[in-house]
Formats: sequence, structure tokens, C-alpha cells
Amino acid sequence: MDDDSEGVLTFGVVPTLATSVVPTAILRWREAYPTHRLRVVDKVHIELLTGLIRGDFDFIIGRTDTYDFLDGIKRRVLFRDRLYVMGRPAHPVFQLDPPTWAELARFPWILPIVGNQRTLLENLLTSEGVALPQQLTECDSIDFIKSIVADSDHLALLPMHTVTDELKAGKIQALELSVQQLNRDIAVIFRERAPLDAASRDLVAHIEAVGASVGRGQIPPRVDLRPPAGNVRPFVRGSG
Repeated sequence: MDDDSEGVLTFGVVPTLATSVVPTAILRWREAYPTHRLRVVDKVHIELLTGLIRGDFDFIIGRTDTYDFLDGIKRRVLFRDRLYVMGRPAHPVFQLDPPTWAELARFPWILPIVGNQRTLLENLLTSEGVALPQQLTECDSIDFIKSIVADSDHLALLPMHTVTDELKAGKIQALELSVQQLNRDIAVIFRERAPLDAASRDLVAHIEAVGASVGRGQIPPRVDLRPPAGNVRPFVRGSG
């Protein structure tokens, strides 16, 4: 770390948590630490982990499924996150009751270029004997993914908290599927020999509280922008 970083609380976060959960937690934390110097780095998992081992971060916030094999790295689960299939409210998929993975694979998809979403989608489709979608786009920008989904028939796998504004604006809608593989744990990860100080612990506590609150939320009612065609029934979500 550079000399200017001394006395600065520096932590890393994966992109999907950098759009709502972490910013909300920081604003709450700032009420008790108005002058504390803070650096937040938004990177993909492997870069965050490399930086943590190197000493660039005091801690990182990410998934739990890629850190089990590292000595000297500690983690504590903060909250349960969940991925949803996302599409525009007028997407044909919402006319299916309910859609199968074979039907979902007929549409174009867009996924983060780094992470486990592509592997997760591939595993879900393979379990049903279905190949990956013929049209599959990958990128490293959550905002780009949301724009493509809102303006086309592309589908995506995203957590609910990344599309809060788009849900309220009726630009994107979540398709609720009762699939255990879409659940994932979010944890604070740090070096065993560098325990968190009081300011870091308080910030992590706020991230935990905000994340848990988001996890308890319900999917907003679907914005029905067009009537069902013919005798195709509108999609009705299950209880999840």
C-alpha cells in the first residue's frame, strides 16, 4: 500500500454489492465516523482476494464459495443473498406459467464476465439436459447488463438489490424461481493476523444489517404492461 494509505480504512467489495447495500451501510456508518478516512475499491473476486493477501485491504466483502482453500484467511457470513432471473416487465417469459429452463434458454442472456453466474446457469441448464443459450453476452459492468435487460429480451442473473431503482421505475422485473442453487452467502473476509479494528467492525455490522434487511424483502408486484396474448395465461409467481 502507498504511504498515503496510512490511517485509512480500505476495503474491497464485489460489484453487485457496490450499487446499494454497501453505499447504504457507509452512509449509516458515517454518522458515527464523520471524519474517518475511507477507501472503497470495487473489483471482481479474484482481484479482491489477491489484494487482501497482499495487504491492500483491511477486509473484503464477497461470496463464501471461493475462499475455503486459503490458509491465514478468515471469514464470517453476514447475510444470505439470492440471484433472480431478471427481464423487462413486458418480456414474453412472464407469460409462461411457470417457465422451464429449456424455455428460458431460448432467449438471449447477458451475464457478468467474471464470477460464477455463467457456471451456475450452465449447471442449472445441464441438470435439465439443456444447452447454454445460443446468444450469450458477458461483460464486466452491472449498469451495462441492466441497460441491455431493460431494453431487450435479454435475461440476466442478478441479486435484487442491484436493480432497486429499475424495479421501482418498472424497467426490470424479477422472475421468482424456487431454486436452491440461486442462494449464496455473503461474508466479510480478512487476514487472520490482521483482526479488524473498531471502525472496521462497526462498518461490517452496518453492511450485515443492511444486507439482512434486503434479504427479508419481498419481490415487488409485477408491472403488467401488456395483456396476455390468445389463451396464454399470465405468469403467476409461486410463494418461493
